[in-house]
Amino acid sequence: MNKISFGCESCEKGALSIQYNDNSNRLVVDTFGVSRRETGVPTYAKTGIKAAIEQKDARLLYSIDTEYARNYCESCDKLYCGEHWKIFPIMNDDWCDGFIWTCPRGHRKEF
Repeated sequence: MNKISFGCESCEKGALSIQYNDNSNRLVVDTFGVSRRETGVPTYAKTGIKAAIEQKDARLLYSIDTEYARNYCESCDKLYCGEHWKIFPIMNDDWCDGFIWTCPRGHRKEF
């Protein structure tokens, strides 16, 4: 089992925890203050995930799949906790169609 935790680059609170089980090929991503999810890992991503955990590299996780490090800001090259992201729903006829995330420096992304 490979596991790593990342702190927020604004306040040092927990921002992200990744746990990868090589035997079951399952990845648990805990984005503190936002979400927790478990997923299977595609074959192409195994080596990169292991390297990202060993190197403690959120940028690498994000480059493999944005869902692995949702709270990483590409523009800032920083990882922020849920308290530092402003998250707003995208509403479409009373239905949540996704979210707009804005980092502390004002960079935006959609999920």
